[in-house]
Amino acid sequence: MSNSIYCSPTHLKFVSGDADAKTVKVRKFAELLLPAGGMINGIITDEDVMTRFFAGVNNDYELAKEPTLLVINNNSIQAKSLEVPPVSDDMVLNFISREYSQYGEGGNDNNVYDYTILSPSGPSGGTQILAVGVARDLLEVYRKTLVNAGFDLKRIDIGLNCQIKLARFLPQLQQGSIVLVFIDERSLALTLFENGNYVVANRYRLTHASDDPELVDEIGGNISSMIQFNKTQKDSAAITAAYIAGASEAQVSAMQLSLTYLGIEIRSLDMSDRITLQDAAATTEGLYFDAGGYLLNLGNLLKK
Repeated sequence: MSNSIYCSPTHLKFVSGDADAKTVKVRKFAELLLPAGGMINGIITDEDVMTRFFAGVNNDYELAKEPTLLVINNNSIQAKSLEVPPVSDDMVLNFISREYSQYGEGGNDNNVYDYTILSPSGPSGGTQILAVGVARDLLEVYRKTLVNAGFDLKRIDIGLNCQIKLARFLPQLQQGSIVLVFIDERSLALTLFENGNYVVANRYRLTHASDDPELVDEIGGNISSMIQFNKTQKDSAAITAAYIAGASEAQVSAMQLSLTYLGIEIRSLDMSDRITLQDAAATTEGLYFDAGGYLLNLGNLLKK
């Protein structure tokens, strides 16, 4: 069992469980309000405040016994799909550093670079990768804070890669060209997949609150922009559906009624046949496990 931890702009979310190729077994979960002044938009601003907070969570939910997997998701993370030649890991990392430096996006000692393979066969015969650059200080503060709070931190992943792993895990995200719509409080992520393969992702800051009727039109406008972008891409298949995660049933119903002009199906991302609740998660009274709200935590538990 592992602990998957994610800090949204306002809450700590954790899921403790196991995952294999077909199922995620959730054994514990919680969503807890972050302490005032501890974080801003996923970045730790006060180590002492957050260390005390994490230590309290660790103690209350007995998380120290299992390895912890952290997922971070904010606008300071650099990520893009690149095709690289078949070379060593060190050369790939050098290639990523030069790529970001070329466009003034990185390429200095203050960044940490890594990658994951999207496809062993790119369009030009190389390897298609997701190239990632993250500020070293951002990672170090997270690592120091969690370790000092007693967590056994084993891995740090990014939100986009967690979505990519979910696309390989969920059959509905592997059927033609679809958009995964993830609503994370006032943040919106749109990720385009074609037959389960990552194409592109965009993040937006939502200007309307969850109870504002205009939120549906705002989300619809951003989905429309991705549809128009897809139409301009050579040999791309038309988008047929958008799967919504992190929204209530009422919000999804409102989107289905209001966004018919998009010409695609609007569906809630149903993961119920791939998730089982066990132990404390199955017996927690008065708590409903909203898989869409824990989207990144679940993707973080997947091996690949």
